Amino acid sequence: MKAIINNQNCFIDWAHFTDEDGSQPKGTQCRISDTTPSHTVLAVGQTILSKKDQFDKKIGRKLSLKRALEAGSVSKQERKVIWNNYLNNDK
Repeated sequence: MKAIINNQNCFIDWAHFTDEDGSQPKGTQCRISDTTPSHTVLAVGQTILSKKDQFDKKIGRKLSLKRALEAGSVSKQERKVIWNNYLNNDK
């Protein structure tokens, strides 16, 4: 997903990690990176499931995005635009 954060073009993407043998935690990671060829990571938000949790892609994406936006010190107006874009495209 593309976004503009602090007057900079950024890309927001997610990775879901599940481990079938149970040796590693399960969860979702949201990365906010710039659009330069090096894709410098500007902020990361992550969720980790407890052994009792059921993996849910939508919940993991929302919570990790929230945490990434908090970690990236994104303004309230920019957060509003990003959330509207995410919610309108997540159908």
